[in-house]
Amino acid sequence: MILGYVLQDDGEEIYSGLETQAIFEADEEKVYKLRVAARNIYGLSKWSEVLAIKAGAIPPEVSTIESSNIANNRIEITWIKPGKDEIEEYEV
Repeated sequence: MILGYVLQDDGEEIYSGLETQAIFEADEEKVYKLRVAARNIYGLSKWSEVLAIKAGAIPPEVSTIESSNIANNRIEITWIKPGKDEIEEYEV
C-alpha cells in the first residue's frame, strides 16, 4: 500500500504527500530537474526518470493587430511578433 509520494528538484525535496500532483511557485527561467518516488512501510521506491523543465513567463501581449477584407468571405489578419522570445504558436 502506498503511503505517499516524494517529489524532488535536483535532489532537494519540494513535496511530500498523498496527492499525485504538486503545484509550486516556479522561478522564471530556472530549469527544474524533477523526479518522484512512492513511499510505503518499507521505504521509497526507485526514483522516476528525471523530467527537466524550464519555467517561463507568459509572453508579452500582441499589441499591433491589423485586418483587411481581401474578399467577400475572407479576412486577412496580421500582427507584429511581441518581444524577442521564441513563439511556438498563436491562438486567434
